Amino acid sequence: MDLLEILSEASSEKSLKDLSEEAEFNQTTAHRILGALKSRGYVCQNPANSRYRLTLKMFELGSQIIQHLNLHEEALPI
Repeated sequence: MDLLEILSEASSEKSLKDLSEEAEFNQTTAHRILGALKSRGYVCQNPANSRYRLTLKMFELGSQIIQHLNLHEEALPI
């Protein structure tokens, strides 16, 4: 989740080194996690520079949550 949050806050693509440092993971661990996220379609890797970014799959997940949310009930406490 740390890697997803870092990428979501990034204004540009991030390198493996940058991601591992920001998440305080060793590069092997970060690479393994990014590989899993990449295989599931949550991140993609730019073939020109090997940097990572989020895909629209994250937006799709967020959109599904909104569709199942009862805004009236969520707003009542406020």
